[in-house]
Amino acid sequence: MTTLNTTDDLLRAARENQEFREAFRRELLTEELLSIPRRFDRHAEFTNNRVDALIESVATLTTSVTALTEEIATLTKNTNERFDRVGNDIGELKGIGLESKLYNRAIALMATHLRMHEGRIVRVAEADDNSREFNRVILSALKSGRITQDQYTRILDTDMVVSGTEIESGNPIYAVIEASYSLSGDDISKVCATTTLVRRLFPETVVKPVLYFVTPNARLEGEAADQEVTLVRTTGIR
Repeated sequence: MTTLNTTDDLLRAARENQEFREAFRRELLTEELLSIPRRFDRHAEFTNNRVDALIESVATLTTSVTALTEEIATLTKNTNERFDRVGNDIGELKGIGLESKLYNRAIALMATHLRMHEGRIVRVAEADDNSREFNRVILSALKSGRITQDQYTRILDTDMVVSGTEIESGNPIYAVIEASYSLSGDDISKVCATTTLVRRLFPETVVKPVLYFVTPNARLEGEAADQEVTLVRTTGIR
């Protein structure tokens, strides 16, 4: 039998003998303290299970949110497309209304703003009596290479041309008209470009650029006036 005389003897015996060490631990520690590791293991297992469940719930929620976000994006896109179509339709209807009003009032308006009489609407690319000479000249210029296809198309795309005679001078005059609900720099550029072409093809004729519009814009009206564009604002179209 091993004799334990000192503390070192006791510690050495505990290190060397498993059974002794367990008995020694039971004597020193209460059952409650000894059960702490087992309780901790059970608690850790329970916590891990809860964490796993929480992670799974978060993943499910993330998937749901992603799907909802995609649905909202699709709905927003469809709504925007519908609004765009409605806006385009309204814009087109406004444009039709503006051009219709211009067609009905163009001769009277040009008589007022450009001091012309004997006004006639020129139908570009058509062969009626009012349009025949105008179209003969621009088509001849295209065939001879004096103007390009793009320049010819620019004249064709002009909203309206009105021919007449200046009251004071008795000279022939063409009014080159662009109609737009709201003024833009592009409108100014187009009407000035067309006017330049028509002046080149009809050097004996006075050619005036005209913008027919609804919505005022002080800056653009100033730019147009600087380029000697006649501004004709109409009302009653909403």
